[in-house]
Amino acid sequence: MKIQRAWLLVTVATLSMTGTALADGPDDAPLQAVEQFVQGVFDGDYDAALDLMCEDDRQNLGDTDLDFDALSEQVQSLDLMVNLNDLDYKIIQRGESWAEVGITGEVAVQVQGQTDITILSPQMLQIEMLWAITEDDAWKVCSAVPDDMVQAIAPEEIAQLFIGNAFAGNFEGSLALVCTAQQETLSEAQFDMMFGDFRAQNIALDLSGVVFETVDQTDEEAVVELSGDILMSWQDRPRPIPIDVERLGLGPVHLIFEDGWKICETAPVES
Repeated sequence: MKIQRAWLLVTVATLSMTGTALADGPDDAPLQAVEQFVQGVFDGDYDAALDLMCEDDRQNLGDTDLDFDALSEQVQSLDLMVNLNDLDYKIIQRGESWAEVGITGEVAVQVQGQTDITILSPQMLQIEMLWAITEDDAWKVCSAVPDDMVQAIAPEEIAQLFIGNAFAGNFEGSLALVCTAQQETLSEAQFDMMFGDFRAQNIALDLSGVVFETVDQTDEEAVVELSGDILMSWQDRPRPIPIDVERLGLGPVHLIFEDGWKICETAPVES
């Protein structure tokens, strides 16, 4: 997934762009980082985008051995205009040193001199979910949660990350958060059967009303209980619907310590 995103970011790094308004306020720092990163990418300001990219993704880009100058010249020849005005950025869930940022809306792409406009979704551009993390006291943007960050995250935050990824249909992101035993048995087909409908129907989940509480923890195991309501919304419905987490069978969540806390034998995986 990271390599695919890296290819995409480089490919669109020289497109022209009309900007979106940045979030304002100290609590919006993760949103600002993601917005500025996306704007830098589509504005062709590769240096600015690279400066906001987390170290994990920067290293991943280096592994591709791409000729960025050659790619830039190639894409510039397409003479495209990209309008990001209709993109909306929202923090889906947040910890002390990380935030998951969802991007919705649409991107309008037009070849200069032509009247036809192509509408692309964030999903098509693989930017529907980005992560803001703190590195060197600054917010940086990642395409996925870095492995070294997962090792330092508390059980309740891992549970929150897993559920957010699962219901967003992010198989690779979810798989990285489960224990080795379940990684070996959980196939992508099984995952899609459990969570694919949410993404297929463009269902968005807001976890801000859910409380994740570690109620039992040893050096090797932990149990996280969930309470509260998930707000579920559809694109064609203006008001979200609150659903109690118990109705979705989301608790308790069991974790083991395995190079960081990992989900093991959770209700979502077993159901």
